[in-house]
Amino acid sequence: MRIAGDSAAVLWGSRPWARGALAILAFGLLTAAPARAQDATFDFAVSKIGETSVLWRVDRLSGEVGMCRFEQANGEEVGALKCANRGPGAGVQEEPGPYGLKAGQFEDESAMFRVNPRTGSASLCYDIKKKDGCQVVCTEPNR
Repeated sequence: MRIAGDSAAVLWGSRPWARGALAILAFGLLTAAPARAQDATFDFAVSKIGETSVLWRVDRLSGEVGMCRFEQANGEEVGALKCANRGPGAGVQEEPGPYGLKAGQFEDESAMFRVNPRTGSASLCYDIKKKDGCQVVCTEPNR
């Protein structure tokens, strides 16, 4: 005998295949969340030059590089994060990742090395000033 208010038992209890489907769904939900956290697409690195903070990002799979710089006008309390356009070499790479970022040894530079630990290739990425803002450019990958 079933209780009238137990609609879930009535619905799922009468269909044996539904219990299996529910178990598979629950297992999928429990295991999917940690996998997504480990498979993050981007890697980030910070460099600081004087009073300016620079945030670099690289797409681990494609090798595409981007950079944003924090700027604060004199006397202003709130600053702005201004991101550079992609220039030559900073886009999607021919070799698949995993790509990462490594900072240089000098405190006064904002350049980053884009590295591919699988192939051993590296390139140097840096920003250049243009009339319409900054642009990120990277050297050709080399081993």
